[in-house]
Amino acid sequence: MHFREGCGKRNPVRDALTHFDETGVVVLCSNPQLSDDLLHFRWRELFVEKREHVLKEMRFLIFGHGLMEKALHPYVGMTGKGIVLETDDFSMVDGMLTEKISLLSSPSDLCPVPILGYPGWDENNADPAYYENRDYFRKGRRISWKKSAIELP
Repeated sequence: MHFREGCGKRNPVRDALTHFDETGVVVLCSNPQLSDDLLHFRWRELFVEKREHVLKEMRFLIFGHGLMEKALHPYVGMTGKGIVLETDDFSMVDGMLTEKISLLSSPSDLCPVPILGYPGWDENNADPAYYENRDYFRKGRRISWKKSAIELP
């Protein structure tokens, strides 16, 4: 993995690592249907229709130090850049995350994660109408980060 191209110039890999360092979210999910909803911007299905499953089978862990700072004063619009790990074996998380990070090729490999959509992170998100905010819960723009997804044991 090459982090620099030329003197003082960041390449796409380094940009991806910087994005993850600043705004990273590790999404742990034991249900592939939920991670598929997240990766395809199916916010209503994920956070309203499958809310109970999200609470039992999915966790958003803030990794990025900039995002942690923003979480001190959360606001609608606060979005992280995620790496999704499909596992129910938490002893595997470190190795899986290391593997996924090593495969990053550009910032577009990271999945947008609307932090305040996770049930309970904003008291207002108990109301299904919360997820109608199209400025925050945007439609899918691209799925280039999906193509770089890897299957891990």
